[in-house]
Amino acid sequence: MYFDNFKEHAKAKFNTALFWEYDLYYFDYKAQIELVVQRVFERGGSEDFYALFNLYGVDAVKKAVKNIPLFSQRDIEFISCLLGIPYQELTAYKNMIDNPSRWPHTGTTIRI
Repeated sequence: MYFDNFKEHAKAKFNTALFWEYDLYYFDYKAQIELVVQRVFERGGSEDFYALFNLYGVDAVKKAVKNIPLFSQRDIEFISCLLGIPYQELTAYKNMIDNPSRWPHTGTTIRI
């Protein structure tokens, strides 16, 4: 995995702009794992990925990412490549296949 060295970046912190609509003083990162994982995969930089894996661990991230209902094709491909998860195990991929007319934009072809 590309971020295998995440333990060397133990001081990594999330970019607070990822969670702009929340009061981070009260934000419960443990309870909101799926939200955090989705935001990092959609908009995060390398520092955010290091923080993600340090906070939750690789197994918890893999489990959470499988349950997230919506990702772009690009994100699905990246998740599959980075975490070694087949597309078919991702809820977002299943939703894309089951509802092709809604995914991801009008006129866009599903390529995976």
